[in-house]
Amino acid sequence: MDNIYQSPESELIEQKTPEYKPTDYNPWLSIWLKPHATMRQILATDPNKSVFMLVILGGFANTFSNANEGQIPYGFIGLVITALIGGAIIGFIFWLLYSSLINITGRWLGGQGNWEEVRCAVAWANVPLIWMLVVEVPFYLLFNQLPTHNEYIYYGLLYGTALVLLVVSIWSVFTFCHCVGEAHKFSAWKALGSTLISLVLILGPVIGLILLFS
Repeated sequence: MDNIYQSPESELIEQKTPEYKPTDYNPWLSIWLKPHATMRQILATDPNKSVFMLVILGGFANTFSNANEGQIPYGFIGLVITALIGGAIIGFIFWLLYSSLINITGRWLGGQGNWEEVRCAVAWANVPLIWMLVVEVPFYLLFNQLPTHNEYIYYGLLYGTALVLLVVSIWSVFTFCHCVGEAHKFSAWKALGSTLISLVLILGPVIGLILLFS
């Protein structure tokens, strides 16, 4: 016979909480289409896992994308070494500075994340840029071997690669905003706002000094 005096609270206590399965997503893949859910999984398990590796690889990818091979000694090997060393140092400094600012500006907009969570989000937002190396490295190696005698193939490969890199770059902004949004527990739009405010805080003084001394 059921106990008619059983309180509603006891029924709630008896209900089983759904188990969290931290292995549902491979973050290197799922962060492309499910950045919020992927970031939630990472923060719930180990927010410090792979962070330094992501910062180094992200710095390498950014430096590799922006470097001019013609101005670097020893060609492609020199480019890789420069991107690895310089990118790691610049990426690490930028990561600490930018995550600190987004932690502060995010709180101005009602964010609830701490610096550890925001650092993790900024690091994992590098994943799309890191994946760009899959396209960029073969393109650099094969660029001089493209069939210039056939301009349709040549420009097709050239502009096709540029288009892929452009789309991934835009998508990386989408991923970044969703990762930061999950860390701060607010929308991706607010994450974009905190990102823009952080950029103003970084670039504003620099532009001011340039204008002052120009």
